[in-house]
Amino acid sequence: MSARFADAFADSYASCRAKFVAACQAAGAAQLESVAHRERGPNGEALSLDWAHFGPRDAEGLLVLASGTHGAEGPGGSGIQVASLADGLAKQLPPGVAAVLIHGQNPFGMAWNRRCTEAGVDLNRNFVDFAAPLPQNPGFDELAPLLLPQAPPDSGGWHAASAELLATMARVGLASLAQGQYRHASAPFFGGRQPSWSNRELRKLWTQLGPRRRVIYIDYHSGLGERGRGTLLTPAAEGDATLLRLRELWGEAVLPSDVGGEASYPTYGDLALAVEHSFAGRTDEVIAVAHEFGTLAIGAVLEALRRDHWHWRAAARAGAAHPDREDPGYRDAAEHMREAF
Repeated sequence: MSARFADAFADSYASCRAKFVAACQAAGAAQLESVAHRERGPNGEALSLDWAHFGPRDAEGLLVLASGTHGAEGPGGSGIQVASLADGLAKQLPPGVAAVLIHGQNPFGMAWNRRCTEAGVDLNRNFVDFAAPLPQNPGFDELAPLLLPQAPPDSGGWHAASAELLATMARVGLASLAQGQYRHASAPFFGGRQPSWSNRELRKLWTQLGPRRRVIYIDYHSGLGERGRGTLLTPAAEGDATLLRLRELWGEAVLPSDVGGEASYPTYGDLALAVEHSFAGRTDEVIAVAHEFGTLAIGAVLEALRRDHWHWRAAARAGAAHPDREDPGYRDAAEHMREAF
């Protein structure tokens, strides 16, 4: 990576946002807008969902590059957005094509180095129909007390729960762990019980962005798959016309979510499906994918999530809004999250 691309990346929400705004202004964004979040970051900084529009407002084609759906994964996606602008993205758009860059789709999680929102909700499991019965995940019900035992991290009870967790995962399957759940609010992969702030604001933005003839929406993620390798994940199944179209564009880097494995599994409340549904009926073609970059082995990623959620649950039980940032255990958990995502 050249020095100018390395400079695109930052390790805090505030720094990422500052680089993003500066890059958008330098690239001549036709529109740069923000919507403020009611919460604040760990240093009292303001939080917001930001987006920039490049190219003609009435373009028939639209490319969307989005970051921070899973907050802790946001710095990677933010860096890619900033580097893309530094590489001349805004000047390379074909005729009739515009680009929108959405920064910090989950700004609270990005600021607090969490995968979830201010309510502990996994945004990528939050786009379900809350007026209908919520999905059931009995496999996760077995895993929940092992994911977050009462015993603290690194204790004998924690290690015993970890060993039992691995055995139970082997029996119920990885999909039961990560596809989403709607019962255990303190645990990972919780899809919530109502649309989150980010869900509502993104739907408003998607409505503003249509209609178009063609939309391609790329949502940047990290933490799954082979380290350093990018994979394009789609909710389309093998044999679907959408999957064939995706492979025309990106070849074998595209992986359908129904194949299973460490990098791909079906999920409830998927953001990519929500994008497709939002633009359906007012767009001839809409393609939405998660661009996933591998980091650590899946066991290490899961351990980081467990430690993060354990400390936030402990803080909530103590009546605190967030963990003590000076607590050595929490600082260790935060470092695990940075390494994992």
